[in-house]
Amino acid sequence: MRKMMKFAALALFASLLSMCLMLIWPVQVQAASKKQETLKAYAETLSKSMIPWRGAFYPVKGKTSLEDSEFGLVYIDKDDIPELLVQARKTCHAEGYLALYTYKNGKVVEIDNMQDDFEYYPKKNMVQSIHSGTGGYERYYEIISGTKTKHYLYSVSEKESGWDVNYDGKIKGTHYGKAASSKSWNYKKITKSKFSKLLKKRVGKSKSVKPTFYQNTPANRKAILGN
Repeated sequence: MRKMMKFAALALFASLLSMCLMLIWPVQVQAASKKQETLKAYAETLSKSMIPWRGAFYPVKGKTSLEDSEFGLVYIDKDDIPELLVQARKTCHAEGYLALYTYKNGKVVEIDNMQDDFEYYPKKNMVQSIHSGTGGYERYYEIISGTKTKHYLYSVSEKESGWDVNYDGKIKGTHYGKAASSKSWNYKKITKSKFSKLLKKRVGKSKSVKPTFYQNTPANRKAILGN
């Protein structure tokens, strides 16, 4: 009797496991297919001579050349399908040297222009657009949601740049500010403690990371994107 009950329990467990696998498998296959489709679209976009680029005016308004460009894959949102980051050599400082793209509705769509450098928090929907100029080392913390960007935090560090922003003879620490609205670049000053709390609220204990770039060549597109 006990053997029959044990056998029945094992049979029930096997049946339940099989049902779970049947439910999970199609989702995994669909996600893998979506990722392959996305990578193929990225490869096709990178194989062209130009790419959409906000603010670009030369040689074509709204686009920039992919000559001597680099690309990288970054995981901004919570899924396992990467976003595309492009670093172009033919843009000017005012147009930004980097741009972030995603694949939506069968098209590669630009999310936003970045500045001189870029860091991100993997799968936390948070990026840093970094500008290192005469105003100090500036970090713009932006929340990415689909193709929309919301300004969140901003910091200026004299220590990182070594630049005396206020011309007071001292290289000071970092100044912090919080975005006044999602459509504005205006920020209000807050304390370092408040800044840290707001950042932690968004990303937890995650640390920002720098992307890995690859020269935009046919060999690299095939190796990294599989196309």
